[in-house]
Amino acid sequence: MANWSDDNSDLARQVAVPALVLHAQEDAVVPFEEGRHLAATIPGARFIELDSANHVLLEGEPAWPVFVEALRAQRDHAAATEAS
Repeated sequence: MANWSDDNSDLARQVAVPALVLHAQEDAVVPFEEGRHLAATIPGARFIELDSANHVLLEGEPAWPVFVEALRAQRDHAAATEAS
């Protein structure tokens, strides 16, 4: 099983769909810079920084609306790209 310290850069470079990487600033499980690195490695990926300390974002957190809006925007972007 892969973990955050495995180098998956070769696989990430092969992603050929619109990608969105969301990462909590204070994630205690995966270092924040790993999220940035993943987004930078995936061609055309968007990176969204979340104001949270949780690895799994909770609905009551201030970052929740940012998370939901980013997912909706990604969904809409993917749908528009697919339709054209």
